[in-house]
Amino acid sequence: MFTRRTLLGGLAASAFAPAAFAAPPRRIVCLEWTSAEMFMSLGVQPLAVADLKGYRDWVAAPALPLSTFDLGARGEPNLEVISALRPDLIAGAYGYGIDETMFARFAPVFSVPFYDGKSTPLAQAAAETVKLGALLRREEEAREHVSQAMRTIDDTRDALRTRPAGPIVIVSMFDDRHVRVYGRGSLFQDVFDRIGLVNAWTGGTSDWGFSTVGIDALTAIG
Repeated sequence: MFTRRTLLGGLAASAFAPAAFAAPPRRIVCLEWTSAEMFMSLGVQPLAVADLKGYRDWVAAPALPLSTFDLGARGEPNLEVISALRPDLIAGAYGYGIDETMFARFAPVFSVPFYDGKSTPLAQAAAETVKLGALLRREEEAREHVSQAMRTIDDTRDALRTRPAGPIVIVSMFDDRHVRVYGRGSLFQDVFDRIGLVNAWTGGTSDWGFSTVGIDALTAIG
């Protein structure tokens, strides 16, 4: 099943195609968490991931092996560590804020494009997961992964038909005074729409589908 963020996953082969690799890449480093989740969901363990502590605090599942190397901050991965690991592939995230071209001297670079505006996050997640499966020669696992996620969403929709729910707000605690509220343009909104749930948050959102607001803002939701 997709996790909180794994639905977002999948990698787009920017200038590369699966055929560009004579064999599936195995020495993989991830510059951020979503790509790490995506590889793990298809049974491929990244060699290294940026901000391991943050991953284990915020993401948790799928759990990364204890042997995973830490690349340092997501905003400034350690280039010396990347070079020493001799990766076959470097995975990043579109729009995350770092220039991924600077890593191309170490290995081919692929980006997770789930919020590039070309499709909805959920639809793009499904398509890009299949692309990742082709890259890893794990097409069957990728298609089953997508199918299982969609079945779970549809089963939830069917179950709620006899248990109507009122408006729901999805928040993530950012610190002791602020929360992230998810709404228009988010993966959660896509899932809500498919299930038939109403999102209580109708305020503005970022390009990533959330707003960071003070906890007091939640009182306006009702």
